[in-house]
Amino acid sequence: MAGAVFDISTLLLGFTGMLQPRSAGALAVSSAGNSARSQAMAVAAEWTRKGRLSPGFARRFVLEAVDLYHLESPAALRKLAELYESIQRLPKGHFVERVTPGTGSGKVAIIGRGHEGVLNVEATLKARRPDLDVQTFQPSEKAVTEWRALLDSVKRTRGSQAQLTREEVQASQLFRENSDWIARMRSDGFTILDVGNSQLQSAPGFFYEYETRFLYGEAGTRVR
Repeated sequence: MAGAVFDISTLLLGFTGMLQPRSAGALAVSSAGNSARSQAMAVAAEWTRKGRLSPGFARRFVLEAVDLYHLESPAALRKLAELYESIQRLPKGHFVERVTPGTGSGKVAIIGRGHEGVLNVEATLKARRPDLDVQTFQPSEKAVTEWRALLDSVKRTRGSQAQLTREEVQASQLFRENSDWIARMRSDGFTILDVGNSQLQSAPGFFYEYETRFLYGEAGTRVR
């Protein structure tokens, strides 16, 4: 990408229709979206001129920044631009559903419904961007030991298919450590990538549910 030459008019060309309200009644609704797209186009042009965003990705960046990730401020858009190409074409069907921009530079945390999927995305991002500080939740050995004992106890007393209740999960050290971790990632300025429920798990995901409630004020177990 180094040395790429980018003409902002190339990017603007595909968005002329998007920036025009289709009726007078749509004016108020469209103005906010138009402003966000204008900001996204400016950031795309800026980062492409710097050689940090390929021209081929610029149009998709504008679309997804506004319509998928709902980012509006220049600071938030620059955080996405910094990572955008690195989070494309992730393996095994994984997809970044939501981005929570942080205040720090080069710091990324990954959450999702299913630890295996989160670890796959972590490994990919670390391989593509060794300059980044990429974090996922890593529990203590004590918390893991307690968790395994709790699972064994539940299966012995309630049957092999039994699931932990919300109250049992929330009383565990593993849950407490995960809650502390997501709060620390946010307060330490990490940009948080949410890969959602890409493994299509149907069992309740109490850890992921807490993380998404903490970040967005809602449960985030939707399947894309």
